[in-house]
Amino acid sequence: MTEPSQPATAPTQPGGAVQVRPARAKPTRSAKAMVRALIPILLIMIAGVLFFSPHGSKDTRRADVAGDLDYAAAYAGFTLPRPRGIDAAWRAVDSSVSAPRSGNRGPVTVSVSYLSPQKDAVSYAVGTVPREELVNAQLGDVTSSGSTTIGVHSWQQLRASDGRHALVGTFGQATVVIAGSGDRAGLVVLAASVS
Repeated sequence: MTEPSQPATAPTQPGGAVQVRPARAKPTRSAKAMVRALIPILLIMIAGVLFFSPHGSKDTRRADVAGDLDYAAAYAGFTLPRPRGIDAAWRAVDSSVSAPRSGNRGPVTVSVSYLSPQKDAVSYAVGTVPREELVNAQLGDVTSSGSTTIGVHSWQQLRASDGRHALVGTFGQATVVIAGSGDRAGLVVLAASVS
């Protein structure tokens, strides 16, 4: 038989005081250790952003202007005037078509947003809707500032109430509106390319 074990007693100091040992605390991580643990995670995140983001600072999006003009021409029943031979630095960043839903021929409008080589926003719209309707839809309230000849075409010069300059030309049954708030020279370059 074994003897029952005696309960442990705390060591005593002279005079009967009980000596208490502090409880052992779990080791805590230092801030330096936590930062070291996060570094691999941060490096993986940065590598992912660099790998999956577009390289370089150039935005390469381009709108399908020719496709939209051809699509609209099918509804109009004739080829619509379009910019031809403009410098590759001109970027078409957005293009939209408004055409009859029925699939029949009818009035159409193509609106294109360009970014000029000088980074000015220039809009190009061509439509078979009445001239005043297209001008109002594209510019709102306008004042006329005369007319000018660019290339072989006559263009009406307008100023929109929001300050944009505009050129409006008639090409057969279609009206073209070119507008922008930047340098007027960009409008002239685009207008000279329309045929």
